[in-house]
Amino acid sequence: MARFIKNMDTVLGNPPGSLVFLGKQRVENIKISTIEYDVENVREYIDDINLDFNSQQRGVKWINVDGIHDTEEVSRIGKAFNLSPLVLEDILNTSQRPKLEELDESVFISLKMLYFSEDKRTVTAEQMSMVFGNNFVLTFQERPGDVFGSVRLRIRKGRGRIRKMGEDYLAYSLLDAIFENYIRMIEFIGEQIESLEEHVLVADDPDVLEKISYYRRELRYIRKVVRPAREIVSSFLRLDDDYVSDEIKPFLRDLAELSDQAMEAVEVYREMLSDYLGIYNSAVSNRLNEVMKVLTVFSTIFIPVTFLAGVYGMNFDFIPELKLQYAYPLFWVVVVCVVLVMLKFYRNKKWI
Repeated sequence: MARFIKNMDTVLGNPPGSLVFLGKQRVENIKISTIEYDVENVREYIDDINLDFNSQQRGVKWINVDGIHDTEEVSRIGKAFNLSPLVLEDILNTSQRPKLEELDESVFISLKMLYFSEDKRTVTAEQMSMVFGNNFVLTFQERPGDVFGSVRLRIRKGRGRIRKMGEDYLAYSLLDAIFENYIRMIEFIGEQIESLEEHVLVADDPDVLEKISYYRRELRYIRKVVRPAREIVSSFLRLDDDYVSDEIKPFLRDLAELSDQAMEAVEVYREMLSDYLGIYNSAVSNRLNEVMKVLTVFSTIFIPVTFLAGVYGMNFDFIPELKLQYAYPLFWVVVVCVVLVMLKFYRNKKWI
């Protein structure tokens, strides 16, 4: 399956709002985990089948769903939170472009989480969809395992201000964890890109071009994820006060700077790879020029020598010097003198 776009054959011809899973099934069964918290208490439970939710309840309720291939289960969860079929369609579409959409009573966010596959040696992405509203945050992931471990730890330990704040701060914290992971992923790829420099300059590694092509491909994939994700932060800042309190806007501005940093890092490394490619090609050309220069010098030196050998190799009886006793050593003296004179001439011209 293509990395940059998914096969759309399964959804072609369906009316808008049709609940069709588009992507690769990554888990056998859907797993639902819930964290309810306020300033004083935290409660966690797994596979909660009771999704009745009172928006007037105290504290924040975070429901995380691992696995989105079961359309009936996703539809049941969506109905419990009054999500429209169009939103559910976006959740089930794992090739959905990162976006933020303001709904009637909540906000929908869809973006990618990045991972590095050790087996395939490639950057992979998993879609994360989020809906947050009055005292609740709902997240959908393709499989268990995410970048939210630090957020869960802060909730459990009561660290920072997260348990004192509302659902908008939790939504910000989840986005912040995703963008920090973007930075770590870019740094990981960047360290390998920077290590190419010494190989590029000497142009003695035949795999350099393949490595440059590999890193350019991975950066294009990361850029495809990070660039639209940056737009989400700007849209988040422009949300109505009903969804975003003034208290978290400074944090969102800091998140906007983090998103800019991620995008700038991607562009810097893309330019470095372009420079590396140019430097490598120049180094190869210079190396080839040096080889050609040596070959040319040898060729030009042997041109007069070949001429002399050709003249005295002709089958004529009356060629001068052939009957002399020292004709053969004299011939070599002439050849050596010609070579030395030509070498001195090339050196004076600074050609060698």
